[in-house]
Amino acid sequence: MIDTDEFLVWNRIPEDPKKWTEDKRKGSLRDRRMPFNEYNEATPRICSNDTHIEYRAAIRTPRNAIPPTGSNVSLSEFIHMHKDENPFNSPCVNLPRLYFGSIESAPEKIAELVPEEVDAMKFSTLRFRNHAIKGAMTWNRYSKALVDVSRVTISRVRNPHCPFSDCAHPFPCHHDALFRVQHYLGSYESYASRRNYVLRSKEKFDNEKYQDRGADDDIRPWVNQFFDNYGAKQSIQLLEGVGVVESPPNILATQAEAQSLKLAEAQKRTHVSLARP
Repeated sequence: MIDTDEFLVWNRIPEDPKKWTEDKRKGSLRDRRMPFNEYNEATPRICSNDTHIEYRAAIRTPRNAIPPTGSNVSLSEFIHMHKDENPFNSPCVNLPRLYFGSIESAPEKIAELVPEEVDAMKFSTLRFRNHAIKGAMTWNRYSKALVDVSRVTISRVRNPHCPFSDCAHPFPCHHDALFRVQHYLGSYESYASRRNYVLRSKEKFDNEKYQDRGADDDIRPWVNQFFDNYGAKQSIQLLEGVGVVESPPNILATQAEAQSLKLAEAQKRTHVSLARP
C-alpha cells in the first residue's frame, strides 16, 4: 500500500559499508543517542519485526537470503519461495521506509549504469541518491504495509501503515527487514504538481530537501533489468513522458495554510485533539 512517490526495493546488506563521521551523526539529540550497527543502520529499541502472534512460530527468513545485486529473482518470486516462513506466512508485512530528499549528485553519478537511451535526470529513483538515517523514525516515519489480499476479508482499511489487526507494528526494524519502501520528495516541479490531501509550500519543500545521511544505489539496477525484459525499443516507448511535469496552477499552500498544516501534523504526531483544553 504505497504512493506514487514510493518504490518497493530489496533491503540488501550493504556490500561496502562506509562509516559516517561524527559530524554527520550530530543532527539532533535523538540521532546522537541512537544505537547503530556496523552498516550505519539505526537500531532503535522501539522498532519490532514481530508479526501477529499467530504467525511468529514459523522460522524467519534471514536478511542474508536476499538474492545478490543483478539477480533475476523478483520480489514476488522471493515471497513465493519463502511463503511458509516468517514474515511471509502472515497476510500483512510491515515494511520500513527510507526517505530521499532532493540533493542531486554529479551528472556522471546520476547516469551511472543507465542505458544511453535513458535520460536519468527524469527519474527520481536515479536522480536523487541521498537519504535520511536508515532505521530512524525521523523523516522515514511510519511503515507501509504489504498485504496478501487473497487471505484477508475486511470491510474497512484503517490506514496504509496498519490497515488491519494482523499488521503488527507500525515501526519495523530496518536492519532486519527483507524489503523496504523508498520515499522520494522529488524535484520542486514534481512536488508542486501533486494534488492530494497534503498542503504544499516552497518553505516546506526547502525544509525537507536536504537529507544527506548517506547515498544509496540499491534501486539503480531496475532500469537495466527493465530493458532486458522488454527490449530497448519497447522500453523507450513505455518510458516515454516519464519525468515530464506540466506547468501546474499555483496549488502551493499560502503561508497561513502551511502554518495550519504544520500545526495539524504536530497534533497528529502527539495525538493531541484540537478540542482538548
